[in-house]
Amino acid sequence: MKPFNPIRTLAVLALLAAGCVDEEPAYNKQPGGGETPSAEVGYLALAKMDLQVIYDGETETENDDTGDQTQRPQSRAGEQSNTDGFIVEILDAAQASVLRTTYGELKKRTEPLELPTGAYTLEVRSHESIPDLGNEPVYGKTTSFAIVKNELTELEKVTCTLANIKVSLMCSADLAARLDTDATRANVSLGDAAHAFTVGDPTPVYFRAVEASNRLSFRLEGRFADGGDVRFSKTIDDVRAGQWRKISLVIVYADKGGIKFDIKVDNFVQDEEIVIGDTSDPWEYIFTEEPEIDPSAPSLVWPGHDLAQPVELAPAMFDRTDAFLLDLAAPNGLQSLKIDIASDNADFLQSMEGLQLPATFDLCALAPGDAAYRWLAEVFEMPAGDALAGATAQRFDLLKPMKLLRDFEGTHTFAATMTDAAGLTAETRLTLVVKGQAAIAAPSIEWAGHDLGAVHTLEQDMSITVDIAAEAGIRSLLVTIESEALKPLLQVAAPSLTEQFDLCTIDGDDPDAAEFLKSTVGFPVGDEVRGRTATQFSVASVFCNILRNDLEPTVAGEPNVYTFRLEAIDNEGRSSGPVALMLRQPETTNE
Repeated sequence: MKPFNPIRTLAVLALLAAGCVDEEPAYNKQPGGGETPSAEVGYLALAKMDLQVIYDGETETENDDTGDQTQRPQSRAGEQSNTDGFIVEILDAAQASVLRTTYGELKKRTEPLELPTGAYTLEVRSHESIPDLGNEPVYGKTTSFAIVKNELTELEKVTCTLANIKVSLMCSADLAARLDTDATRANVSLGDAAHAFTVGDPTPVYFRAVEASNRLSFRLEGRFADGGDVRFSKTIDDVRAGQWRKISLVIVYADKGGIKFDIKVDNFVQDEEIVIGDTSDPWEYIFTEEPEIDPSAPSLVWPGHDLAQPVELAPAMFDRTDAFLLDLAAPNGLQSLKIDIASDNADFLQSMEGLQLPATFDLCALAPGDAAYRWLAEVFEMPAGDALAGATAQRFDLLKPMKLLRDFEGTHTFAATMTDAAGLTAETRLTLVVKGQAAIAAPSIEWAGHDLGAVHTLEQDMSITVDIAAEAGIRSLLVTIESEALKPLLQVAAPSLTEQFDLCTIDGDDPDAAEFLKSTVGFPVGDEVRGRTATQFSVASVFCNILRNDLEPTVAGEPNVYTFRLEAIDNEGRSSGPVALMLRQPETTNE
């Protein structure tokens, strides 16, 4: 069962409230006042739906530094011929299509649409799909609504905005004069889609937003008009559908007569005020020339991942033994690997202090006597100290530290500065994001409807059902028997059974005792519990009757209390803690 989510619940209630626009609908009434049998359906009115579009062309004002100007994109809803062909589709909660038509056909519909009650999505789009890269904009709008039993829901105004990402390139006149524009290209890419802009060509292109937040890669390559290569690059983060990224190439003269390149990226979002020429624009990026990279410099790579991008620790990653393998290369021999750790989770930083792990350390300089060496080299099995210094290639398996890290929600950064014996230095940064659902809970042991830890009186033919959950899989399920009265019974039924045993391994350690526990007591053994993420067992009623009726109290006149302490330990060492199942004989055993 999913945990109660008050935010989701409030959102659903808000949708239901928005859908109930007609207090007394007539759809469920018959002539003469009679009502039809109540059906789980409601009604959707679409005849009054007014489709408007905010066209991106309304914001095409050049950022020419002519002063502060303000524009707001305007809707051109009057151009209905442009919207009659828009696709209108309604999807149910399972994303199955229940209606697909065009806006032109929809306007002809007069009767409400009958739909089963539930949550729905209205999708309006100008094109069937959005290409990865195209020469024209795509407009669309997605709206959620609810159908309420016997109620009429009306959809009225729907405003479509730019659904892909618009990118254009401008170049200042003085910079254009210094470039060989025929031999210079500005390459912009998003994922596998790429476009080469000719310097001076203002024609925009449109990228599909692959994710909610995307990264544009920009690279300028070419030549100066008087000779010499031009080459530098940069990435533009948090690019989203509906934005217009205007990349402006400009030139800035340095104090000593040299020049440097600046690239300003203005972000235009549909339907918001846009201030042109505002130097405090938060979307401005200053790009400098890309330095040459010595191929023999140290490098650290994570196959399948871009270390420039944050990586979310998803639960599925921990199902693979090769998910956290990083490869270091240092052809000249590694001399130093400095690690700087930062986090927005105070509990994580405090736990590091408790382990005596500093926030900054040199992995090559750690010695066996250091607390950091003990954790990193001995517990996490990472190469450190003399085992790393001088290495030309090294693989790091970070699975063990990642298992510890995923208990701390937040963003954690590990900046690595690598220096080799030739003095070459390289830097990289590993950013890991842990979300709440990524954390693995400790194992739990429960007796539904009962308080484990309280003493429960045994009843005739009593059945005790215990649920054990361990998201990381059960490694051990320890049982400790605490009762003098049980010893004679165990000596006869299972002479080799000790007071504490592990249900995960007892089938191999003591098969006879395992058979008694399974067939008579009702405990699961071996594969019935080992490695399981959840298991359930019932203490057999026949065993409960033996405890209730057939065992003599060890103290005359006092009923026996039998205590079984259970402890589940998962594959990552988390424990449920000892949980007591305490059963007491009734005051008298004579029925």
